[in-house]
Amino acid sequence: KEWEQRFVSQKLVSDAEAVLTELVADGEAAAKAAGMLTADDKSEFLKSLHLRTLAHVLEKHMEQKGAKVEDIFGVMTKQGAASKADFVAFCNTLPEFTGNIQATFTEEQAGAMYTLLVGTESSLTLLKLSDLFKDHKICSVRTTLFDKVDEGSDIGTIEVGEGIKVLQTKEKGSNLVVRCILARDGAQVWAVLRSPDGENFRDVSSTVGRMESIEAFITGAHRRCLESAAYVDRTTATIAREKIGPLSEARQPLMTIRQKVGGEQSKVERVKASVAASKGAVYALRTNEIQKLQEARCKTFGEKSVNESREVVAKAEEKATKTIESAQCLTAETIKEASIAQLGEIKKASDESLQLLGEAKFVVRRALGADAFEGPSKNLLIEARVALSKLSSQVLAVERKCKSATESVRSAHAKAVRDATDAARKALRASARSAGQTSDELFSRIACGKSELSQAQLIQFAKTVKDEALTEEHVQLVYTEFGPQGLKRSGFGSALQEFRTCSQAVSITDRLQIAGAATKRKLETGEVFEVLEGPMTESDSNMERVRGRALRDGMVGWVSIKGSQGALLLRPAEKPFLWCTKQAPMMTSLGKGDTVRTTAHGEILELLAGPSEKAGEVEVLLHGKASMDGSEGWFVQRRADGSSCASPSKRFYVCKSSIAMTDNFDIKACRVLRKVVKDEILEVVDGEASQEDNTMEINRMRFKALRDGKIGWVTLTGNQGTVFVEASKHHFVIDVETALRETRSRDSKVLRTLARGEAFETVEAPKEERLGSSVILQVRAVDDDKVGWMSFQSGGSPPVRPWTAKILCRASVALTPTLAGKDSDAVRMAEPGEKFDAVDHPTLDVASGLRKVRCATAADGVVGWAAIGSADGRVFLEVH
Repeated sequence: KEWEQRFVSQKLVSDAEAVLTELVADGEAAAKAAGMLTADDKSEFLKSLHLRTLAHVLEKHMEQKGAKVEDIFGVMTKQGAASKADFVAFCNTLPEFTGNIQATFTEEQAGAMYTLLVGTESSLTLLKLSDLFKDHKICSVRTTLFDKVDEGSDIGTIEVGEGIKVLQTKEKGSNLVVRCILARDGAQVWAVLRSPDGENFRDVSSTVGRMESIEAFITGAHRRCLESAAYVDRTTATIAREKIGPLSEARQPLMTIRQKVGGEQSKVERVKASVAASKGAVYALRTNEIQKLQEARCKTFGEKSVNESREVVAKAEEKATKTIESAQCLTAETIKEASIAQLGEIKKASDESLQLLGEAKFVVRRALGADAFEGPSKNLLIEARVALSKLSSQVLAVERKCKSATESVRSAHAKAVRDATDAARKALRASARSAGQTSDELFSRIACGKSELSQAQLIQFAKTVKDEALTEEHVQLVYTEFGPQGLKRSGFGSALQEFRTCSQAVSITDRLQIAGAATKRKLETGEVFEVLEGPMTESDSNMERVRGRALRDGMVGWVSIKGSQGALLLRPAEKPFLWCTKQAPMMTSLGKGDTVRTTAHGEILELLAGPSEKAGEVEVLLHGKASMDGSEGWFVQRRADGSSCASPSKRFYVCKSSIAMTDNFDIKACRVLRKVVKDEILEVVDGEASQEDNTMEINRMRFKALRDGKIGWVTLTGNQGTVFVEASKHHFVIDVETALRETRSRDSKVLRTLARGEAFETVEAPKEERLGSSVILQVRAVDDDKVGWMSFQSGGSPPVRPWTAKILCRASVALTPTLAGKDSDAVRMAEPGEKFDAVDHPTLDVASGLRKVRCATAADGVVGWAAIGSADGRVFLEVH
C-alpha cells in the first residue's frame, strides 16, 4: 500500500540521517583526540612514552628475576622515600641493572618522569612507584562514559584497546561501575566495569600508553565509519529496484547521505593516518634519543675502560721495568755468591711485578669481555677495542720479559731455600729424636702449651741446638714455609716428621739386622710409613734401613729403603693430610664413642692413623607383623655392635585348638566370655601363673586376647592331654624403639617405628645380614687440634679424600689480594674448569666465616685468595 511504502521510505532516510549524525560526532571526537598527538609539540607524548617504557622494562626485569616492586624501590633508596636525585641516579644505572638498552634516559628525562610519578607529593614513595603496576585496565567492549555515577550524562564512549587507571569502584544495581582516568586525555569519567552481560575491561600489569589509547579510539571511530557506509549501501540497494512510488523517492536522499558518509569516512581515515604517522614520529624521536644516548654512553664507557686499563698497565710496567733492570745487573757468578736474602729481595720484587701484571691482564681482559663489546653497540667501541687489544699485547710482552730476566734468580733462590730448609729440618728432626721426643711433645714444650708457635719461640729453641744448619735465617725460612699464617701443630709436624710411601711390597722386621729378623708383616704398596729412626746401614748387606711406624695399623719395625738390586722400596713423601668433602662426625673412640665435633666442608685434617679397612659386622633381621596393628615388615633384632633391639617373649601364647575363655578359674562355676580360635595370640596377664584344677586335672591361666583386649581364663592342657594353648616360639618384645621397614634392605621405606614393649610375631626364621666393610682412620683437625676417629662405608662418596695442592674451580668465585678481602676487591674471577695450585692449606676467614685458599698458577704465580664454598652450601673449589 502507498502509505506503508511512504512510512518505510521516511524511516529509511531517518535512520540513515541518524547514522550520519553519529558518524559526524565520531569524526569530530576523533579529530579532537588526534589533535593533541598530531600537533607539532610532541614533548608530552615523549614524557608519557618514557614513563611507559620505564614501567615495561621494570616489569620485565621483575618477571625474569622473580623480584617485587619493594626490591626495585630498595635499590633506588634505603630511605622511606626517594628524592629526585635518588631516582635520577637509579635511572642512570638502568641499562646495566636490567640489561635492557631501551631503559636509557637523560637526567632531564628522568627528572620529568619523577615529576609525573610523585604528582602533588614532595618525594617518591613505594606506594607511588607501585601505582605504575596496579589498577590498570584495558577496554575489551565498547562502553559508554558518564560524567557522574548517579544521574550522570552520556559524555561519549571508550573504545576497545583504550587504557584506564582505576580510581574507585562502586556497586550500582546489578552493575559494578568505576571512576577512572582515561589514558588518551587524562579525563576523569565513570564507566560500567562489569554488567550482567560480562566484563567490559580486563586487567593489565602496567600502564597503557597514551598514544596507543588515542589510536584505539580513532580505530573504533574508523570501524564505525566502515559499518555506517556499509549500512547506507545496503539500504540504498534495497530500494534501487523501485522505479516509481514513495520508496523510489528515498533514493536521492539516501545517495546524498551516502556521499556525506563517504566524506566523513575520508576525514576519519585522514585522521587515522595522521595519528599513525605522528605515533611513528614519536617513536622515531625515542629511537633517535636512545641511539644518541647510547653513543654517548659507549664513548664514555670506552674511554673509561681504556683509561683504567692504561693506568693499571702503566703501574705494572713501571714495577716490572725496575725488577728487570735489577735482575739484568746480576751475572751467573754474582748469583752464586748472593745470599738467600739478596736473592729473596729480587724474587719478591719479581713476584710483585708478575702479580701486578696478572692483575693488569685481568683488568684488560675484563674490559674486553664486557657485554658492550659484543652487544648491539660493539661497532661504536671499535677504537676502544683496538686500544685495549694493544694494551693486552703490551702486558704479555712485559710479562715474558720479566719472567725471562728473573728466571735464573728465581731458580737459584728456590734451590738455596730448599737446601737451607732441608738442612734446618734435618737438624731439628735429629734434635727431637736424640731427645726422645715426638713432634707433638716438642711442639707443646716450645709453644708453652699454646696452639700456635711464634717465630721468636722457634728461633729461641734453635739456639739450643748445636748445629750450623740452624742459623736464624734458615729457621725463619722453615717458619715461613710451614706456617705462613702462623705455625700450628700440624705445620710443625710437617717440618719435623719424615714420611715415606711404599712403592713395592717389603717386609717390616723386628730388628735392624736382616739375618735372623722376624717379619711382623708386609708393608703393602701405597702404604704410608713414618720414619722414627735412621737411615742406618745394615752391616751384612750394606743396605740402608729405617725404623718407623705404618700408619695403617701402627705396626712398628725396620724396613729397607732399597732392595738388593737397588730398586727404591720407600720413596720420600710429605706428611699426609685429608680434605673434607662434606660434614662428618669425629668420635672419641670407635664403636659407641661420643662425638668430638663435626667436620666442615673444605676443612683440613691431619692423618694420625689409618686408613684401615674393617670387615662388615653381622646384623640379625626379623620378618613378621606387629601384634598391635598387623603391620608387616622387617626390623633389626640384633645390631652389628651386638646390642639387642628385641628379645624372645615368655608372655605370649598361641592357641593350638579352639577353647573357651571364661570369667573365672572355676570351670564349673564360670561364665563363657567368648571362644578363643586356633592361631589366636594371647598375652599373660601380669603377675599371673598357671593354676591346676585338681578336681579335673587341668591347667588354666589368665590371659588377655590381643585381638580385642578381652581378659579371661583359658585352659592350657585338657585332662586327656590335649594342648589348647602353648608358649609362642615366634613372639618378640621390642626393647628399644626401632624402625619397621618394608623389606630387609637398609634403604627400604620405613613403615613406622616399633615402640618399646610392643609385641612382634615372626613369620620366618631370623636372617643374618653382613654389612659392607668400613674405612677407619684417626685424624686431628688443623683448625683446633681436636683428635678423633672417623668411620665410613667403603665405596660411595667418602667424607674425606687425600689433600693435594691441586685445586679445580667448579663455579665462578672472586680472587682477592688478602684473606679478609671482599668480592669488590677482587683482582679477577676464577672461572669454572680453571686449575690452580694451593699455596697452603685452606684457612678460615673469621670476618666472613668462609674457608679460603690461596691460589697460584704456573703462568701468573700467586693470584689471590678464593672461598672454597658459600655460606649457603654452594661449592666453588675442590681438590682434584
